[in-house]
Amino acid sequence: MGVHSGPVSGVIDATGKANVAGPGINIAQRVMDCGDAGHILLSKHVAEDLEEYPHWQPHLHELGECEVKHGVRVSVVNLYTEELGNPAEPEKLKAARVAAAARREQVALRRMLIDEHFYRDTESVAFPKLNDYQLSLLEPLGQRRVVNRGDVIYKAGQRDLGLTIVLRGEVEVFEERDGTEEILATARERDFIGDASMLLGTSALATGRVISPDAEILHVPAAELRRLGRDSRC
Repeated sequence: MGVHSGPVSGVIDATGKANVAGPGINIAQRVMDCGDAGHILLSKHVAEDLEEYPHWQPHLHELGECEVKHGVRVSVVNLYTEELGNPAEPEKLKAARVAAAARREQVALRRMLIDEHFYRDTESVAFPKLNDYQLSLLEPLGQRRVVNRGDVIYKAGQRDLGLTIVLRGEVEVFEERDGTEEILATARERDFIGDASMLLGTSALATGRVISPDAEILHVPAAELRRLGRDSRC
């Protein structure tokens, strides 16, 4: 059920029968389209009127905006009590919320990967752990490799450096200064490492080396990262 308050006019339809039409009916239909079986959905306008009555206030649950026919967005409120209505989130709004969250996650990952200033300021660094969704975005772009203790993933001075994601094991990133190694970061499962060179096309500033007995990594080439950056600006 969809409820709205607005202008309604009596009309004669194409079959010659009396009917009603108008913006009030149209919006009520759009509100109803957002719900599932058993839902009593109100437009924001109707809900604001009911909020004036203390008896109704505990039963009004705002759901946010729902996109309906022709891309129109309506603000929807769910009305339910213990005896009537449906307290579940409508599937249409749930799907839209999940899709919006996925888009935000994708944009955030792209921005993080192409943030040249971040790499330049921190030189070479292990990042916060990637979640399943972020990893699923990067997996098709790269290639998995199994490596052993002491193997060098990339070396200082190397050009066209890609992104390394540690799937299992440990990789340390270090610089050689005055004949000694200075550890900059240790990357573990779901961490990713790289530096500004993968975006700028310059030489790597540090070296990445496996320190666990073995490790599995996902290597994403620099060209794929630059393509990802171009796509995120389209």
